[in-house]
Amino acid sequence: MRRTFASLSLVGLAALGAALPATPLQVVAQDATPEAGMEEVDPYQRVAITPHVLLPSEASLIVVKVTLEPGASSPLAEDDPIGGMLVLEAGTITVRVEEDWELTRAEGRSGLFGIPETILSGKETPLKPGDVAYIPGSVEVEVRNDGEEVAIGTLFLIVPLGETVTGISIDNPEDNPE
Repeated sequence: MRRTFASLSLVGLAALGAALPATPLQVVAQDATPEAGMEEVDPYQRVAITPHVLLPSEASLIVVKVTLEPGASSPLAEDDPIGGMLVLEAGTITVRVEEDWELTRAEGRSGLFGIPETILSGKETPLKPGDVAYIPGSVEVEVRNDGEEVAIGTLFLIVPLGETVTGISIDNPEDNPE
């Protein structure tokens, strides 16, 4: 019975195909191909890559804007498992991490990802606009603004399952203030 139904289905598809007009399919992707002499533009601006990062099996990702006033400091405790990537947009900051960590400098980037450099544990390292730092969780960290202008960045937090971020509702995002 199943074999008969399958045969009838194939015959039906063949009949439908024969009834359709013989017009070639349009290839939509070809419409976007640049004309001869035009430069092809890549819509993605590469910022940074940090390979081989160990992450918790389940986590929440949170993106926040960070503002650090001149003279301000933001320490992170060793018992805080939240890590993330910081993209510095304005100002300068100094970062000290008590573990080896990764930094991609804006300087020297030419359309491709910059080359991440490993910063050794405990070394105070200045960051400039465009630099991207991967700060691991569960390690002592100090972020300072030793400059004279406000430092602004975007921070992509990796929050392990069961952890909380002060002032942010992870399980009920609609409860977060605007």
